[in-house]
Amino acid sequence: MKLQPLLPSPPPADKKRADQLDRYYRFVIIEHQRSWLGKWTTLLLPTERPEWSDEYLQKVPSIHSFILPPSTIRTRENNESIKTSWQWATQDWQIDYNRNVDKDGWEYGTWDWKSWASKSGLDIFTRRRYWIRNARLEQQSICSSQPVSIRSNTSFVEDNYSFSSSVTSLDSSLSTPPSLITSLQKKSSLKSTKSLNSYSVEQHCTGDHIWLNR
Repeated sequence: MKLQPLLPSPPPADKKRADQLDRYYRFVIIEHQRSWLGKWTTLLLPTERPEWSDEYLQKVPSIHSFILPPSTIRTRENNESIKTSWQWATQDWQIDYNRNVDKDGWEYGTWDWKSWASKSGLDIFTRRRYWIRNARLEQQSICSSQPVSIRSNTSFVEDNYSFSSSVTSLDSSLSTPPSLITSLQKKSSLKSTKSLNSYSVEQHCTGDHIWLNR
């Protein structure tokens, strides 16, 4: 089917989306009829054009059953996925009155589908009507992103006392005592060669409390 490109839509303001297209096209379907015994009918000769055709006279669905092409997805060399889809820009099919037609949009021709005019007559045996509808071609970049989980692994071992955790950074900040956080920060600033997630401590008991000193 021949598509008539219309004026492209304004370019997007965001430069990151400058490669996205949003263009308008016009779909054209032609309705054909023949006169038999003075009455117009869709019964055409087997060797002639179909009842509904495009501008190349190739058979297409009628305006009542025509649907837009399905969406497609292709991947570029940089692994970026581009989705191409069609959307109707006008609600219904419309008769093309920008031709030499009558009030119903018909052009009248001779037996062999030639010499078109806007009025019927004794030597008129065929007629055609152009239907048009605008659609928008959209191309959208599909970005797939997965959340990254930042985890903190901390282990304290001395004699029979041990403390270990493997939680998200948010849970770690909520569950770790303030004194322990301060101790870890001081330890990291003084000894940068040691791992941030591993600290050696020694126990010091006073009464019923256990103090952990560096």
